[in-house]
Amino acid sequence: MSAFILDIFTKIKDIVLLLLFLIYTMFAYAQGSYEQNIAMADSLYKNKEYLESAKSFSIALNSSDSKATPEDRYNAAKSWASAGILDSAFKNLFFIANNTLYSDFDKINNEDDFGSLKEDEQWVFLNYKVKENKVLKDIYAILSKKLEHVFDMDQGVRKFLKEVKDTNGVESKEFEAAVDSIRLVDRMNLLTVDDVLKKYGWLSPDEVGPKASIAIFLTLLHSEIGVKRDYLPMVRAAVQNKKLSPSLAVLLEDKISLDELSNQMYDAHIDGSSEIVNIKEKNLESIAKYIEQYDIESF
Repeated sequence: MSAFILDIFTKIKDIVLLLLFLIYTMFAYAQGSYEQNIAMADSLYKNKEYLESAKSFSIALNSSDSKATPEDRYNAAKSWASAGILDSAFKNLFFIANNTLYSDFDKINNEDDFGSLKEDEQWVFLNYKVKENKVLKDIYAILSKKLEHVFDMDQGVRKFLKEVKDTNGVESKEFEAAVDSIRLVDRMNLLTVDDVLKKYGWLSPDEVGPKASIAIFLTLLHSEIGVKRDYLPMVRAAVQNKKLSPSLAVLLEDKISLDELSNQMYDAHIDGSSEIVNIKEKNLESIAKYIEQYDIESF
């Protein structure tokens, strides 16, 4: 009798597991991929089924594989606004304004679907933020050119030093003069970067471009130990805010440790030939890509 009951229990368990698997599979299929939900949302919007369109946008934007673009969120806001759900429309618009530096003031103000939003007090704050982003983008464009020049100067003198070393040797007067040039350029670059950091804080690749952003890091890395130490909290905060790669922050801490204790905390030092010795810390992005992408002569 007990064997019979055990056999029945086993069969029931297998059936339940099968049903759960089928339910999960049907649910996953119904959810679709991000691209499928976005395509469905666009199609529903064109058919003026605004609420269903908004729901499809919501499924896509909240999915685990979300590849949301500012345009997708903008279109989601159009659907929510047309469906009369104003708070959800504002949520998407404020998201792109606060997180992607959205700055097309004329577009949102001439968007027919946003007519109902203009009667809401949130519209004033949204417009203010979009205008502010436009000003910031103009400022970032100027800062980008300035910081890219810093990068070119930083690496230019170091490449020249390598050429002098290969041609004249490290004991030559030419090599000594090239070293002096590096010191002078590093001091000049620090004046620029210090001013930028004090006024605008750490600037990410999304804000000023990858070359300009890494110029900030290189300048600090090539500064005196006191400057490195003073800016270390800002560097750590930049990592927390996802404005700086953790592997670069490790390199800076390693340089500080090397200068202060003659002991590298993470063994992340790069030698004169730009070869990566090692990075022990787990889950840190390799800095090899920076050397290759920006043709960096020396960290």
